[in-house]
Amino acid sequence: MKHKGASIFLRVFTYVKNGNNLLLFGLILLMVDVAFNIGIAKVQQSFLDVLNQGDFKRLSFYLIVFSICFLLAMLLTFVGYFFREYSFSMLTRNFQFDTFSMLNKLPYEELKGRHSGDLISRASYDVQDCCRHLKDGLFGIFENALQFAVALTYLCFINFPLAVAVAITGVLIFFCSSIFNPKIRKISSEIYNKESDIKNLIKEMAQGISVVKAYGLQSYFGEKYAKYRRDTYRLYRKSILTNVFMQQLLNIMRESVWIIGVFLICLSAINGEMTVGLVLTFTLLMSQVLWPFVIIADRWRTLNNSYGSAYRALDLAAFGQNSQSEKIEVTNPLLPPAEDIAVLLRNVSFKPDKSVEEPLFESFDLEIRRGEKVAIVGASGSGKSSLLKLITGLYRHDSGLITIFDKQVDGTSEVKDFYSYVPQHNYLFTGTISENISFGAISFDDDHIKRAAEAANADEFISRLEQGYHTPVKEGGATLSGGQKQRIAIARAMLKNAPLLILDEATSSLDRRNAMKIQRLLESLPSEITCIFVTHSPASLSFVDRIVILEKGRIAASGSLEELTQRNLLYQELFDSAEV
Repeated sequence: MKHKGASIFLRVFTYVKNGNNLLLFGLILLMVDVAFNIGIAKVQQSFLDVLNQGDFKRLSFYLIVFSICFLLAMLLTFVGYFFREYSFSMLTRNFQFDTFSMLNKLPYEELKGRHSGDLISRASYDVQDCCRHLKDGLFGIFENALQFAVALTYLCFINFPLAVAVAITGVLIFFCSSIFNPKIRKISSEIYNKESDIKNLIKEMAQGISVVKAYGLQSYFGEKYAKYRRDTYRLYRKSILTNVFMQQLLNIMRESVWIIGVFLICLSAINGEMTVGLVLTFTLLMSQVLWPFVIIADRWRTLNNSYGSAYRALDLAAFGQNSQSEKIEVTNPLLPPAEDIAVLLRNVSFKPDKSVEEPLFESFDLEIRRGEKVAIVGASGSGKSSLLKLITGLYRHDSGLITIFDKQVDGTSEVKDFYSYVPQHNYLFTGTISENISFGAISFDDDHIKRAAEAANADEFISRLEQGYHTPVKEGGATLSGGQKQRIAIARAMLKNAPLLILDEATSSLDRRNAMKIQRLLESLPSEITCIFVTHSPASLSFVDRIVILEKGRIAASGSLEELTQRNLLYQELFDSAEV
């Protein structure tokens, strides 16, 4: 999705949504503030003229009127400021929720291909930075453009030719600043990308700190960090030099015109064409005409500085929308009767790496009946884990049809309700052990959670912990062993009690004793539960109804343990080499 210039901020502005009326009212009240600032010049003119005339009564009257107007203007200014700030807080909130929602909907393949630190930066820091600069920039531009229009109108009644000359100079100031905008936008995008790289590096080092310490990689990460910082500081220097040069150029232009204008207006006063009060008013108004263009140029520069963060945040949201709209081509959907079919793959094609010409699966067919216990085996790289990810919808197949209990796999929650999945590498979230098993599902009480943990042989170690099921879990389950995390993940799947259980090497992190207990659990599953699991352990195959052997993305053989042991050479080779 391409964004150019100011259009990217117009896209962000749509997130105001329900706050449109508040924002509009806040902008209207901003006119009160502008009118008050311009009115000060008229008040000063009146005060000076009355002082010259020595009329104390009129001076007192002006003072009372001005004080009332001042208090009223301050009240309206406060209300307008509140409405503007509140509407932009709604914009930020809506933008953050939408970005997080899109992040949550990104396909597994896309998430796996992006660095987690970059995603975190886009969904949090970039959104906040974009909204903050958008608020400051747009309000500043609107206020100063309005101030210019009112001041210029007033100025034209005093000296029309000079007012036009000042206005033309102001426009020139703005267009001079616009020359720098493309370069500022480019540098801004580069800075945000470099800062994201630094965040990614720090996160990566923190997550892999055990490897960093064990292999003495501190100097490697230190050098890499120093290089990223040098590149970032170089970009910051370019940004500072560009912004300072632009700002000083605009100031020189403004001050030069102001000095010339003051000189000419003073000549008019010397010739008796203006009063002292009118000279002061014209001088103040001339600043009110010239200065807004400097402020507008500065606010426009602010918007361009935040272009990088806005683009990164919108790019994430746009990809989420595009990925959801992708359609899977269904070819030859000749389905058998669905009553006995738990999982169906018909004519499925899939390329995990779109840049590679050869697909992993091509015209792939597989049927698994209800209540069937199926083991998927094969050498490394044969497609076992990819097959499970296709069935669960983590990978989006390129063509063909995949169904679970006659429901098409398309990433919807409706299909997810039918299966429990234990991936090869499990992740525990910050919270308690109980929360990690139940994921906050209110339909499960403590007894349900305990029974699921007992089934997964996790209750034994959980009960020994000081706080039991309420033991806090740190990020990624850092305080638990691999086997403990694996058993909690299995308990999570058992608690869901879905009609389809999918496990990807569920016992790989367990010792022999616990692995045997999990195997006995799978053996004792109710007959109505369908089970699909990937394994490299020959001992896990004794109770299955069918073994499917994969070889380079195709089914090389399928049958019972007895059939394959007696007749299939590929199974015998896998068994003998212990690759199964």
